[in-house]
Amino acid sequence: MSKEDIQKLNEELKSLEIRVQENEIIIESQEIQKSSLLKNLQPKYLDLKSQEKTLEKKLQHLNDELSKRKDLENAFVRSLELGSKAKASVKIDNQNAIMNVLSNLKSWDSIPDIVKKHLDEQEHIFETKKVFSKKAELSLLQERLQSRRKSAIKTLTIKLKSDKSLWESEWEHKIDTESTILKSTYEKQLSDLQFQKRLLEISLYKFTQK
Repeated sequence: MSKEDIQKLNEELKSLEIRVQENEIIIESQEIQKSSLLKNLQPKYLDLKSQEKTLEKKLQHLNDELSKRKDLENAFVRSLELGSKAKASVKIDNQNAIMNVLSNLKSWDSIPDIVKKHLDEQEHIFETKKVFSKKAELSLLQERLQSRRKSAIKTLTIKLKSDKSLWESEWEHKIDTESTILKSTYEKQLSDLQFQKRLLEISLYKFTQK
């Protein structure tokens, strides 16, 4: 082997070394890009987490309100039960006492006969019936509103969790796929170059031993 051949082999070896270094730099650059991409996605992920915490606080607040409302409803029911058990022989002294009894009763039909006897004015009886009718309407509207609110909160919670899960899954899959493909490609190129480099080193070694 002539000096020119040796020189040529050395040049090829240097060229391969440069290509190996370039590929190592490319692989490192890909890792940096992946890290940067994840860093850019982090604010969106944190925003989703913040929205989730806000929703949880709202749900907790609504649960607290519903619990308080339930306690009030239970107390009102107990007062109605006590009112319905009032004895018909109770002596009513004045109009205020009559209205106190009425406020604890559920409907016009539940008013004891002895109380009705003291409601001599027809207009007063009519107004009392109207009050009980409005109470019933209000109670029904409150039940419907509470049912719709629970349904809306449940739907919003499910949608938010579903959107978040889908978004995270798509981005994780995309990043992993691209990173795997790039890493595999450059690792193969690096392996090929290292193999060629090794062959050249062996050739040079054999030549120097002659």
